[in-house]
Amino acid sequence: MAPGTTWWPSTPTNGGEASGTFEGRSGDGGLHGTGRPDNSLYWKKGFDDVTVGLLYQLGHDGQHSNETSLFEDGVFTTETEYSGYERDYSYEAALNWHPDEDFTVGGVFHHTELSDYESGNSENGDIDAWLLGGHWSPGNWYIALVGGEYRNHIAGSTLDSSEDFVDKARGAEFVVNYKFKEVIWGDDSVELYGGLNHLEDADSEARYAYQILGAAWRVKDLTLATEYRFDNSRQSDGSEYSADRDQLMFLPRYDF
Repeated sequence: MAPGTTWWPSTPTNGGEASGTFEGRSGDGGLHGTGRPDNSLYWKKGFDDVTVGLLYQLGHDGQHSNETSLFEDGVFTTETEYSGYERDYSYEAALNWHPDEDFTVGGVFHHTELSDYESGNSENGDIDAWLLGGHWSPGNWYIALVGGEYRNHIAGSTLDSSEDFVDKARGAEFVVNYKFKEVIWGDDSVELYGGLNHLEDADSEARYAYQILGAAWRVKDLTLATEYRFDNSRQSDGSEYSADRDQLMFLPRYDF
């Protein structure tokens, strides 16, 4: 996303998905510019307690062709099928308001002009995304929230859709964290936190959703964390998935 959008919620082992914003249709969001945009230019400027960010992503032809040789009626012919995407351009504007170091609120609009190649036809698959988010960190608390609406941006497989991408989706991600400082020895902290991620198809009952409860101990470059993830996802008809999708996770991490 455009520079200045630094309010994404996350926990040591989950979150940071910004309700589906980053990955979008595939990969790291480089194709459509909502994750790690390739071939892009950006500008950022602070005006007192307001920061403005603009991004422009150049075109990219990701079209792939597959040729098949055929023999019909005594004649050899070649049939060509196309797949992949062609991006004409992307642009994005972001605005952050941060009256002090403990509070930030901001918004982003993103648009990608895109063609989706399928069996030789060019199908318009332009992407739009609107996001609003912020964080507040009074004392030992940290609270962050982001929500958005997406057009043609979320991969169909994420929301149990038979389409390649979801026509319209809405999402939100939230985390609250409380830090106890100097618990065992001088430079450490214990954190208790909870959060949720919720992404839903506006035209069906499908949703990708989970809630998190966790705790972490941090000392200098070492983090030890455990989290339980309660899955609340649903298929397009509103039914639960047959497999148990809840997860208990542990994370030992050392930053060199």
